[in-house]
Amino acid sequence: MKRTDLLKVISSPTLAKLGKNDTVNIKVITQICDFLNCQPSDIMENVNEQEWATKTMYQSLGGLFETLEKKTGKDSETLWSDFLKHAPKWMLNNPDFSDIQKYIEQFSQEKEEEQKNT
Repeated sequence: MKRTDLLKVISSPTLAKLGKNDTVNIKVITQICDFLNCQPSDIMENVNEQEWATKTMYQSLGGLFETLEKKTGKDSETLWSDFLKHAPKWMLNNPDFSDIQKYIEQFSQEKEEEQKNT
């Protein structure tokens, strides 16, 4: 199924709203569920906005580091070390920054384990 198949039951502007994670009326959800023969919980979930933002940021960082590893030939630990040398102090003192650092360390460990298993 393609997203555009939903145009049989919802308007193009509503489909655009869904694509942007904008608010839609419960009637729209009902129309989609009737069309798909499913329950609302099958097509959506209630996610804490902060958790969603954090998860999205971490996924983006993972992708960024993978790209940088391929482009530079450096491993993520080296890239992270280089970044820390040039990062502004206000960033390093931000409490959220320590979470990012923990994620990068975890990412590095996972990459090492992947390489050992291949």
